[in-house]
Amino acid sequence: MRVAVDAMGGDHAPRALVAGCLQAARAEPELEVLLVGRREPIAAELEAQGHAGNVSIIDAGDAVRMDEPPVETLRRRPDASILHALRLLRQGEADAVVSAGSTGATVAAALMTLKAQPGVSRPGIAVQLPARNRQGVCLLLDAGANPDSRAQHLRQYAFMGANYYRQAFGVESPRVALISIGEEEHKGTRQTREVAGLLRVSPLDFVGNVEARGVFDGACEVAVADGFVGNLILKTVEGLGELLLAKLGETSAQSIAKEIDYAEFGAAPLLGIAGCVMICHGRSRERAIANAIRAGVRAAGQRIHETILDGLETEEVRP
Repeated sequence: MRVAVDAMGGDHAPRALVAGCLQAARAEPELEVLLVGRREPIAAELEAQGHAGNVSIIDAGDAVRMDEPPVETLRRRPDASILHALRLLRQGEADAVVSAGSTGATVAAALMTLKAQPGVSRPGIAVQLPARNRQGVCLLLDAGANPDSRAQHLRQYAFMGANYYRQAFGVESPRVALISIGEEEHKGTRQTREVAGLLRVSPLDFVGNVEARGVFDGACEVAVADGFVGNLILKTVEGLGELLLAKLGETSAQSIAKEIDYAEFGAAPLLGIAGCVMICHGRSRERAIANAIRAGVRAAGQRIHETILDGLETEEVRP
């Protein structure tokens, strides 16, 4: 299995990226890790941290900073590390791509390089959050790939999320809910009411609206929201985990915080793209990167991106 890592992406690149890659590579000798980015700083980190025979550098002369406009920057920098990594995936020279860089740039680069899958008009990020259901996991989709979603996009997220959950957790008919400001049918924005109408007549096990707390209380297995709302929920959970650690101390809060620690899961898959693309938190350090690579290996091995299209093939794609 070969995983291409955007070594120039994230707040702590390339040091944390190199460290995480080395940790994953040393634990899995059969894994091949490709560090994609500027050769000199990556080589310097490998020299300082120690080499591994299954880690190599793929030179890419440019990068996208976190504060730069994604699409414009990608067009000006065809040799950006994230574009180079995704080309390796497209050409079959990598099985998965891991990026802790700008989410907007990663999503845009994936659409430019790999394209969306048939029946999908917008990709979405699927994040696992702890829940009081039988599996202990609720899948939140979208967590930030597409802040300006239309109703049809959210309907597609519901199908992709349900199919992903079925594959990943063995639940034949996962319950799907729509994030809103109340459980009643008349609550929410015009868009959420439209999406709810579309999902009620779908073959999915749609259980209606849930408030944000419904993600955690076991009301559903898949929670659907646009990328703006989903990202707010995700960032709130992250902040709560950090607060628990600060207020309660390591021992008391450790088991709770571990369940909502992004570093524990490492990365979330970008669903709806024709390839295995894993998106990490921009603040990811060594442990998070190593876990992201492991998550990418699992997702690529299960070929998750090929199993989420049930019910979408005949869908009308609206841009």
